[in-house]
Amino acid sequence: MANHRAYDYIVAGMRRAVLAGTCRAANSPYYEVCGKTGTAQNHGQDHSIFMGFAPMNEPKIAVAVYVENGGFGAEYGVPIGALMIEQYLRGKLSPESEKKAEAFQHRRISYGAANR
Repeated sequence: MANHRAYDYIVAGMRRAVLAGTCRAANSPYYEVCGKTGTAQNHGQDHSIFMGFAPMNEPKIAVAVYVENGGFGAEYGVPIGALMIEQYLRGKLSPESEKKAEAFQHRRISYGAANR
């Protein structure tokens, strides 16, 4: 089991990733999100990965998003994870998030495709 100091250090880093790093799309005015992106390489397109939780000091939800052939972590994983967290914590999506969710419904991922 990790010690409390190590845990606090990791959580602070995950919070910084949301405030000023690759997870910026998960930032929310309603609660403090912590997250980490990942990109799993394979023979085709990279896989998009995001893991996050919120609120920071009293987590009520944790998500792991893995989008096969979705590119780097911030491309698909973060926005999808942010929508999931918002829907769970607020019980609904904001009008801006509704637009993002609608746009994602029309995106397609193709093996080897340059444009999404």
